[in-house]
Amino acid sequence: MHAPTPSRFTPARKFLTTALTGAGALGLLGCGSEDSDSGASRDANPIPSAYAALEAGDYAAVPDLIERLDAAFEQRPDQGRLAFYAGTMRLWRATGAPRSLEQVLVDVLDAIDKLEQARSLRPDDPHVNAFLGIAQVTLGAGLGDEQRISAGRQVLAEGVQYYPPYVNGVRTQAFLVLPAQHQYFPEALDAMYATLAECGFDYEPGDDFSIAYPARAQQPTCSNAGVVDHVWEGIFLIYGDLFVKRGDARRARQLYETAKASPTFDAWPFGEELAERIARADERAALYLDGDPKNDPPTWLQGQSLCVGCHASKP
Repeated sequence: MHAPTPSRFTPARKFLTTALTGAGALGLLGCGSEDSDSGASRDANPIPSAYAALEAGDYAAVPDLIERLDAAFEQRPDQGRLAFYAGTMRLWRATGAPRSLEQVLVDVLDAIDKLEQARSLRPDDPHVNAFLGIAQVTLGAGLGDEQRISAGRQVLAEGVQYYPPYVNGVRTQAFLVLPAQHQYFPEALDAMYATLAECGFDYEPGDDFSIAYPARAQQPTCSNAGVVDHVWEGIFLIYGDLFVKRGDARRARQLYETAKASPTFDAWPFGEELAERIARADERAALYLDGDPKNDPPTWLQGQSLCVGCHASKP
């Protein structure tokens, strides 16, 4: 496959920042690594260091982590989890700070290659399927490559069976990056309702939202009680952005407000960003409805805080 030229890639820059959303919002990197040895040396198993960097928001550590993950995978080519982390760390490097378009493109394409290797080794891993799928949809959206979008959509569809609430949550994020007029954009909403249902929240299109934080979550993805400290806050911020993009500011505010129901909301570093979204929901929704895509406000998926948006806590 020939890489697109940088000039063609230029319109894709804002889309590629969504590639790490699965990690930030749904704890993609928070799941156990059953194929790594707990007693392995630092270099043999750099996965714990990679996850620690994510929790700490230590972007400066990423280049070294990529080198270590690549070396470990070269030594242990049957370990798909190493390939998975080698791919996700490249996506973080591509999206976590300003970089040249050429650098971003190289990292994203290399990340997809690593994730495809991971999937060949771990075909029933929901996290691998989710991350590969969203990366393909995101890159395809940026390049106007409908074949790549469809390929990513298929990977996500196949991955749902392995962990429905989680993969459907990633599907919401993947299709949210598409233009509102795209044929697959409505699937972002369908996937959101599917995740809510799996988490025990019974809502249908047209309902208003009044969602209480669960005393006992049905699955780790459904609250902050699992590995990820602020998955509740992150996912409802993203769901709010989905409704803003649909032009429904009222329900968007309901979903944004739901993020505040977390018992650890005050420890979440992004409360001010959430408050701004609540205050500007009508204004932002109107920009999506005015027919001019050039002034569409960015979603949370298009920022640089995605990979730490659910993992990080205030110091």
